[in-house]
Amino acid sequence: MLLFLKTLTALFLVLYSLFILRYFKKHAEQKRGYTPVLIAAVGINTACFFVCRQFRAHAYLDIAILTVLSVIEFKLLYRMRAKQAFYACGLYVSHLVWARGMTTALFAPAFSQNGRLTLDTDLAYYAAFAAAVLAAFLLDLLVSRRLLPADKLKTLFRDEKQLLFVTVCRFSLIVYLLLIDSGRYHVTHMWFTLTAIASFILGLLAMGHLLVNALRVSVLTEYERHARLLQEQLTRQLRHYQSYAEFTESYRSFKHDYRDMMASIKSLLRNRENQKAIQLIDDIYNTLQKNPLVYKSYSNHIVLDAVLQDTANAAEERHIAFSATVYIPENTALTDLNMIRVFTNITNNAIEACLKLPECDRRIEITSGGDEDWTFIEISNPFNGELSMRDGVLETTKGSGEGHGIGIKIVRELLENVGGLIRIEP
Repeated sequence: MLLFLKTLTALFLVLYSLFILRYFKKHAEQKRGYTPVLIAAVGINTACFFVCRQFRAHAYLDIAILTVLSVIEFKLLYRMRAKQAFYACGLYVSHLVWARGMTTALFAPAFSQNGRLTLDTDLAYYAAFAAAVLAAFLLDLLVSRRLLPADKLKTLFRDEKQLLFVTVCRFSLIVYLLLIDSGRYHVTHMWFTLTAIASFILGLLAMGHLLVNALRVSVLTEYERHARLLQEQLTRQLRHYQSYAEFTESYRSFKHDYRDMMASIKSLLRNRENQKAIQLIDDIYNTLQKNPLVYKSYSNHIVLDAVLQDTANAAEERHIAFSATVYIPENTALTDLNMIRVFTNITNNAIEACLKLPECDRRIEITSGGDEDWTFIEISNPFNGELSMRDGVLETTKGSGEGHGIGIKIVRELLENVGGLIRIEP
């Protein structure tokens, strides 16, 4: 019977570890050699509990060891930042702590009112522990996945403040539950066991409520970032439209006065007042330099042309060679506003990539083509070789500041919502 319980416990531990470690594959970019590290991690985590039990280590030494191991494992398996790795570790460990405390408390009356008996007897220990791992697995499968679907967890991962807050609270809950559970070694009354069970249940509910609120805050924060980014983009386009209006007015004024200026120059030359004629020509030239009458067009679409003109100005300021020829059909599914958002995000990324290179290597080229059904637009720029890709999706290589990592996400959503595609080729 004991051998059966040990085998069952090991099987449940393997499945639970495999399930948890692979769950974050959806949320973080995996590293090279993922599968061997995953197999080793599952084996080490499973062996940890059996070794600690074999040597009769301190009651919670296995949890401490698992905490350290799992942080290292998440860092080796995925390209996680420290906060993300600790969050993943906290999720892994807290479910085990909660489930083991609950099942130990529930099993204690079956063997004795003293919870110590449950841990001192191998048969009872492995029976309770197998049930605990199964409970942790079901908790993660039925509850956590509904509270924390993949898209929401990615949003939480991008919000450093909320991620830190949730992680600290989760580890605080782990310490609290371990303290409550350890009290059963000193208090043998049934009322304490019932109090411990109530504490575990309330702790779980509190953590779930906190997590839901943290996700809500993260979603609202990201929405605010999107709104701020959109406002910045619209401000840029408004600035360009104003400059275009000024150019148009300047051109009309110059055209109105052009004949009179030419007539004045001819009159001065006929009267041999060459110096005055030269001075007038110089004045005309200086006026043209201050208010250029050549407006370069990059697209047949006035809104997109404004975006590209603004990009050209930004590129010139940063010594980036820029060229663009874009044709947009009249019946495009993208609204003017979404077209601004798509091209502004992509060209901003292109400029940021170029700024990491020497001036001689900086360039941005935009070309287009198409047929009756599709319009193809290609934006190419050099980069410094640092690129983070996951399942064909470009991920930010920047830090954790506001707005980082959401540009490509916005572009992909806007294009796919109208039946379009985005393809990134490093």
